[in-house]
Amino acid sequence: MVLLVTSCTRSNVPTTQPSNIPQATVVSPTLTPTPTPVAVATVRSEPVPPPSPTVATPAVATSLPIPTPEWVKQPTSQVYLNPKSQHAKANEEITVNAEVAPAGWGVSAGELKLSFDAEALEAVKIKAGNLLGSNPLVGAEKIDNKAGTITYALARVGVTPAQTSQDVFATISFKVKANTKGPLKITITQVGLSNQKFDDIKGLMSEGATIIVD
Repeated sequence: MVLLVTSCTRSNVPTTQPSNIPQATVVSPTLTPTPTPVAVATVRSEPVPPPSPTVATPAVATSLPIPTPEWVKQPTSQVYLNPKSQHAKANEEITVNAEVAPAGWGVSAGELKLSFDAEALEAVKIKAGNLLGSNPLVGAEKIDNKAGTITYALARVGVTPAQTSQDVFATISFKVKANTKGPLKITITQVGLSNQKFDDIKGLMSEGATIIVD
């Protein structure tokens, strides 16, 4: 069987579409980007505790304690004139003892300075007592009747005992001048004592005397 194919010419077919056929409008859609979710980390603020107070560690002393000086432990030594008060008449001679109460100390040496009214009294002499033994060494002996002063210093010869008993350091003789009236003062202006170690005895107390002229 033979098929006959008839060819058709495209020129006979109109190429222009009719104007009454609406044209399709192609609208490109506007794409809105979808936001990508971002994970946000939530930071919790924890309270910060206050700093702990710093406690200073006390330093530990490594040095040895300072010993208390012996003179602080000892009772007070005294130097005084005896009698403390006495009566006298014009042109009369009197004596006054300078006594020492060592308060437990041994006494190796001592120095005494006195003052008096040179217009009413005259210092006649001074001699050693028994405080520093029977034959102490005289270091100074000066009587100034113009200035009204006496300086006297003694030192023990030989070994000083650990404790010296209360005794007389020196005996001073005065003469009351004529036409003298009223009470007269004899004052200890300076005194010093050395103990058995030849150290100064600290904290000495002193007291003078009064002459009442009748």
